[in-house]
Amino acid sequence: MGLNFFAATDHSYDLDDFENNYLKNDPELKKWTKFQKEVRILNKRNAPFLIIPGEEVSAGNTTKKNIHFLVLNSRQFYPGSGDGAEKWLHTKPELTIDQILDSLPASGLAYAAHSEVKPPWLQRILLRRDKWHWADYLHPRLNGMQIWNGKDNIFFEQGRKKWIRLLLAGKKMHIVAGNDAHGNFNRFRQIGFPFLTMKENHDEIFGKNRTGVIVKNNANDANIIELLRKGHSIISNGPFLNIELLGDKGEEFGVGDVFTQMLAKLKITAESSHEFGNIKKVEIFYGKIGEKPEEVILSLDDKENLIRYHKQITEKKYFVNRGYIRGELLTEKKRRCFTNPIWIEPQNTSTV
Repeated sequence: MGLNFFAATDHSYDLDDFENNYLKNDPELKKWTKFQKEVRILNKRNAPFLIIPGEEVSAGNTTKKNIHFLVLNSRQFYPGSGDGAEKWLHTKPELTIDQILDSLPASGLAYAAHSEVKPPWLQRILLRRDKWHWADYLHPRLNGMQIWNGKDNIFFEQGRKKWIRLLLAGKKMHIVAGNDAHGNFNRFRQIGFPFLTMKENHDEIFGKNRTGVIVKNNANDANIIELLRKGHSIISNGPFLNIELLGDKGEEFGVGDVFTQMLAKLKITAESSHEFGNIKKVEIFYGKIGEKPEEVILSLDDKENLIRYHKQITEKKYFVNRGYIRGELLTEKKRRCFTNPIWIEPQNTSTV
């Protein structure tokens, strides 16, 4: 499939069960321990391919309701059974978002799972499920948001808009993409109404939406965890887009880096394929902290049916305020790619 890594994150209320009884919790967490051991063995055997272990924790948000929370690369298990439906009327989350983030080990990564997806009304009533709210995103230990979650729908667009609002407010927030696959490979199959209906579709398929890390040197030596932590990454369902700022002495500042100069040249690299369609549009946005909306500093509407597009803007760009730049790409087949920001912090300005 062309993957170099993936994250395996089952629900917290499943990982704490006995292997032969999903309705009974195992105080020794043998399933969790076995899972961690298997990942270590597979990573050693298949290096440099990487499996990132983790869990999708059901945690309490600011409204004291259940949200889903991706905790990666941590051997510590975080209980979360509030919306597991294992016991009727037992819907209180064991831990809050802040409690998890305050205790997260240095090796761990934390992302808001399908952050702006509104749960179905029945789950909201019976399981007290909710979505992430503004205050939930503000903890400094939160690495980012999973705004793309198997579907290119209204919730994805709401997640994108919330991310941009956070960026403009000064929050250094990275985005990642996932699929919520939970075993869905070539098709999605799930119970519709218990004991009565099943449903199938081609959403939430493993590997459909991807998080790509930008590797500058030997890919085999890449520390994927650190690249994700620093936001050296893009999200895509096919095409590729990368942006760089070139300093006045030729230094290169890529996605996730902090650009501390005021004068720059912008370098853009975009690629697609016949499968994903010709590049239709590339847009580069500049956001000034504390102001909105973003400014489009470059817009390319392709009229040449390009599959590949490499462009280095030679005119000088001046950045005198704290902010960021980021890029978006769209193909004729409506495949998309989004970069994380390059942060702009000119040396003559104060930083937070």
